[in-house]
Amino acid sequence: MIPFMSNSDSNFTSATSSNLSWAEVLEQNPDPNVVTDADFLKHITETKLPWRVKHKKTCIEMLLVPPGKFMMGASPGDTQAEDSEKPAHEVTLTKAFYTRSHRSNARAVDVRDGYKPKQICGQNTSCR
Repeated sequence: MIPFMSNSDSNFTSATSSNLSWAEVLEQNPDPNVVTDADFLKHITETKLPWRVKHKKTCIEMLLVPPGKFMMGASPGDTQAEDSEKPAHEVTLTKAFYTRSHRSNARAVDVRDGYKPKQICGQNTSCR
């Protein structure tokens, strides 16, 4: 199991049905109008985990990333791709995990720098 990580490069939380005490469930099932790829929707649903949650301590909304395979890297002929994006290659995720649903200032949630709820949730230190 991957623990909750709090650094600028990897803010994610492992996903197991028995270990969601850290989260508030926002949506159990994905909206087919949002997740339009039928295969991806199937992989999310098969986990039986909530698709959208909010971390109770940081108020950060997170989405489920299900296990599966995908292609990572630049498409052939992409003239704007960096060398580090080549060649495209298959990646296999063996476990589901949660990741931020929006970009945010990583420093605001980096517990190594001293967690300050006001930076994340506004003046009220509890999540709204």
